[in-house]
Amino acid sequence: MKNLILFIVLLIFNSCSTDSNKSNDAVNIDNGVTIFLKSIEGNNLLNTTNYNSNAFKIYYKINNENIEINNPNNDFPRNYYINNESNPISMKLFLNHSVTEEYPITLIEWNTNDTDTIKTYFRRGIENNTDYEICEKIWLNDVLIWDISTANGLTEREITILK
Repeated sequence: MKNLILFIVLLIFNSCSTDSNKSNDAVNIDNGVTIFLKSIEGNNLLNTTNYNSNAFKIYYKINNENIEINNPNNDFPRNYYINNESNPISMKLFLNHSVTEEYPITLIEWNTNDTDTIKTYFRRGIENNTDYEICEKIWLNDVLIWDISTANGLTEREITILK
């Protein structure tokens, strides 16, 4: 019995580590954007005939290759969901945040004839043993449309795309 207790105590102390090179315990990825899709007249276009959310395709451009996002085991397999409770209806999109890309690009294929390109800039770092990635700028089709420095304290990234 004495040997068993000694073994357990040694096992516990052996499993503790003060290694300062261990990986971070948590990750904070802030890569979501709320999108309102409207006509020039201001009418909502999400889930209309030409903009049916079941047909949307999302691509991440990684190493100059467009990779379609479809992860069936995720809560949102295509990295977006439609919020039918908001007025007007909105789309929450989780943007490409690949660390291999200086300015990650997300492509939204609304239908076979209409695709938009979203380019982002992320501030990345480590604070309090937590890796973080925070979206600070968004370009839509090469036009800067959202910048954290001019967001006037708004924490939610919301953009409107006009068609």
